[in-house]
Parts: sequence; structure tokens; C-alpha cells
Amino acid sequence: MNRDGVGRTALRVTSAERNLASTRLDSGTMKERLSQLACGLVALALLGCDSSDAGGGAGGGGGTGGSGGVGSGGVSGTGGAAGAGGSPSGGAAGVDAGSGGTSGPSAGKVRYSEHTSPEDDKYLLDAATWSSFYQTHTERLVVFSPFFDDKLAAFPPAYFYQDLYAIYAGSALLAAHPEWVLVDGQGKKLFIPWGCSGGTCPQYAADFTNAAFRSDWITRAKATLAAGYKGIWIDDVNLDFRVGDGNGDFVAPIDPATGAAMQEDAWRAYMATFVTEIRAAMPKAEIVHNSIWYAGGPSRHAHPSVKQQILAADYLCIEGGFVDSGLTGGSGSFSAEALRGYVDAVHATSRKILLMGSASDPAELEYSLASYFLMNDGDLLAHQANMTPESWWPGNDADLGPALGPRTTESGVRRRNFANGVVLVADPGTPAVKVPLSGAFQTLTGQTVTEVVLGPKQGAVLRK
Repeated sequence: MNRDGVGRTALRVTSAERNLASTRLDSGTMKERLSQLACGLVALALLGCDSSDAGGGAGGGGGTGGSGGVGSGGVSGTGGAAGAGGSPSGGAAGVDAGSGGTSGPSAGKVRYSEHTSPEDDKYLLDAATWSSFYQTHTERLVVFSPFFDDKLAAFPPAYFYQDLYAIYAGSALLAAHPEWVLVDGQGKKLFIPWGCSGGTCPQYAADFTNAAFRSDWITRAKATLAAGYKGIWIDDVNLDFRVGDGNGDFVAPIDPATGAAMQEDAWRAYMATFVTEIRAAMPKAEIVHNSIWYAGGPSRHAHPSVKQQILAADYLCIEGGFVDSGLTGGSGSFSAEALRGYVDAVHATSRKILLMGSASDPAELEYSLASYFLMNDGDLLAHQANMTPESWWPGNDADLGPALGPRTTESGVRRRNFANGVVLVADPGTPAVKVPLSGAFQTLTGQTVTEVVLGPKQGAVLRK
């Protein structure tokens, strides 16, 4: 959905199914609701980092080290390993700054959010067989209306998908209101730079400074919410420029208020105003923002517009999560430690995180799970690639009980103790380290251990 993790993958639906709700009448008409799991979040709460730190600057074409313009990139620059050599704050054990976290039961138990994809269709269409699985294992679903409207009663609370400023090519909305699309200095319509090919992209970039567009967006969202949805999963809450031409290259839109090229801080202020209006219009809905976690320029999460945007959400989605290939070690701007700092800043506002990812093999899943438990404060997790009831990873059911305190760091390894276990995390670039345990613990596979060895980007979830 959002195109900005760091190393990024893309969570997307086809343009045909997202033109209008009426185009999605049954499972068979939707070839692909989601391209694959991924995300990026809003601003970044860094601990003294700036854009010159390891990993390169924000933006770019592909993942880390990708080339090119605004659109689908994460961190531009060369080399995903930049900054990985820096050791995490190692040495003597200490409580990490701002690590916080709840001591309640939810800290050691997963709150899973399934982002439904075509693989889920056969299960969602057979509620008699599979509803109990979803009710038992998941707390939220991200779905598409109207396909899911008649299934709401049988499944856990659901968020419906709605993009913040996409107007789809070929849609009735575009035909009725071509004036709602942002344009460049020559009057050419601009796009959200994703999926571009042959000089065009499937989604035009709406002019969210336009009060009529914003009112129409809110009216449509309220109508869908009234079907019985828990809330909205809002895509493309991008507080950095994400707008360009048909090749996906950045082009500054004309600011209707000035008639000149829009400044990025103005873009941020307009978007923050829009999401604040959405919050005010639907005060009881749970609202999830899928946005860029490092947005906001040098100020990042301290930028006034980013702070306003965070407060307009209940959950901030981090696309890519901690398995994002662009995250580095050390404490640079795009390090795992910087991402944890962002999470701490969100928690400080009493908002929660939806930690996404696309982990597949057991080691990657355990690293992602350990990273989630390390900071969990009632957050949601959606990290298993292509998850279905028949491929559910048993580790997602781990229950470590209440947290006994915040995360700490010792010898470069992050740790958090729970009533019924412990989690350990080694960031990217961390040298292999042997971690002695205070007694015997069981791994997720049932092996009894008294010590573990962790290499770079590895984690351990251990139960008493």
C-alpha cells in the first residue's frame, strides 16, 4: 500500500478493484487485492540522527541503494550495509532511553492483524469452516469493501482500505472531477508514483487542498464505516512528497493557494489538516495511517505537521517492520535503533503501532516477533508473508505474560524480560555474541537452552 518502508516491498491492490466499491462484487473479480505485505510509517523519532547518517537519504526509486525519483523508494544512496558496522549501544547493561512499554498482559502476547489478500478468499468465503480460526488467532483484519461487507459478523473487527489521495485512472470519480487532480506548471496531471509504466501510473494524485475533494472522501468513508467496520486503514499518508509524472519521477505540484510550486512543508501542513478533518468526522472509528516513518525532513517526528498527523491516528503502520532489508545497525537515521526511537515517540502520545513485515522463514519470523515483543505496548503485528489459516506460524501464538520492565541493552543485544520468558534481539551488523541465560528456557521449537548465540539480525523468543 504505502510505497515507503526503507528497503521496501509493496502492499497494493489492483487499480480495477479500487476504482469504485461497486467494481468489487465477489472474490473472482479481484485478481489481486494486495500485491504483498509491506509498509512505512510516518515520521521518525530519532535519538540525535540526521540524514547524513548511514544508509543514505530518504526517497529514491527502489529499496535501499535504489536509484531515481520520488516514488517507490526507501533509502537512496549506495549500499544497504552502510552504517551496519556500528555497534549498538553495547557495554554495560542499561535501560534504553524511552523504551517504556506496558507491564500488562498484552506486552507478552501477540495482537495479530491479518491484511487479507487473494490467498484469504477461500477462507473468508467459507466462514462456517474458518471463522473460528480468525476469531482465535487475529484481532483485526484489513479488508476491502464491498467484498467483505456481508462477512463482518462472522470475523474479527475489520478495517476497510481507503487511499488518502488516489484518484484511479478510468474511474467515474476522475471523469466527474478532473479538476481534483494535482497538476504541474504546464497543467499536466500528476500521479502517485507507484506502478508506473509507459509514461503513466494507475493512480492520479488528488489535490487534497481542495475542500470538495476532502468532503467527498469523508462522505464515502463514513458510508462504508456505517456497514459495521471497526475503522479505516488509510494508505499513502505521506508527509514527504510522493507525487510525480507518468515515469514516477518527482514533480512539484502547483499549490492552488499560491499558483507557484508547492513547498514540501506546505504539502505536509495540507495533509496534516486533511487527516485531522478525517479524525474529527469519525471520532469513534479506529484509524490506521500507513505513512512514512522517517518523514518530516531533518525534524522528523518533531515536525509540527508530523506531530499533528500522528495525533490524528490510533495506529501508525510501519511497513516492512524490522525485517526491512534497508534497516542498518548502529544508530544512524535508518537504523533499527532509530526505528525503535520512532516507536517510542508514538507510544509517548498514547498511540499504538501496527508493525508489518513480510517474514517467511522461521528465523526471520522469530527475529520479527522478538523485535515486536521488545517494544510491545498493546501494538498490532502483521509480519507473516502470505499468511493463511493453513500456513499459520505457531510462534505467533507465543504468550510470555506481562513484561517485567522496559527493554535493556547489554553487549550489543537488546533484551526484555517477561513473567514467562525473555526476548533477545541483535540488530543488523551486530557481531555474533553468546548470551548466557539465567536458567533453563525453551525455544519456540521446544528445545531447552541455557544460552543462545545470536548473529546479525537475529532474535530469540524464549519461554520458561
